[in-house]
Amino acid sequence: MATTVVDFGESKEKTLFTGSSEEDIACAKGFWQSVQLNPTIESRLVSSDVKQRLKVAPQAGQGVNHSYKRIEYPPQLTEFLETAHSMEQTEELEKIQRLSQFREDTLTMLGKRKTERIAKETISTHKGITKKETFPMAIEIEDNDFEDSPEFTMNEIDKFNKQKSLDDDDDSD
Repeated sequence: MATTVVDFGESKEKTLFTGSSEEDIACAKGFWQSVQLNPTIESRLVSSDVKQRLKVAPQAGQGVNHSYKRIEYPPQLTEFLETAHSMEQTEELEKIQRLSQFREDTLTMLGKRKTERIAKETISTHKGITKKETFPMAIEIEDNDFEDSPEFTMNEIDKFNKQKSLDDDDDSD
């Protein structure tokens, strides 16, 4: 089957069917037209019709309303309202100051209680424990008193053991 270019509308490319039956040509034309069809007017989202265009917006800004007049209050009333407003503000400020003072007092009281509690805890943790007083044993050794004899050394060891046993007896009481 040989193909040639045939005009199917607006397309610049053309396909020509030669040597084909009329049914094949009609089927091919239908196929190519269905592929290249533009959507129908009903299926378009926006119409190019003038009726669907938006109207021109009105001029910006509003004119002066001559029927409305600003109400003028007497000066005594405005002064009274101003003083009432300032009194409300001072009362609110005093309330805030009282609350902040109460907060500061509470914080100082809590700090004082905390230090007292810590002091009591340190006392109670060391309760019942007495430190043993230790006295350094001062041995005065002079060069001329020092003897290297075994008897002298044994006597010194015996003295030390007696002193130690006396200290242990005193602690057990």
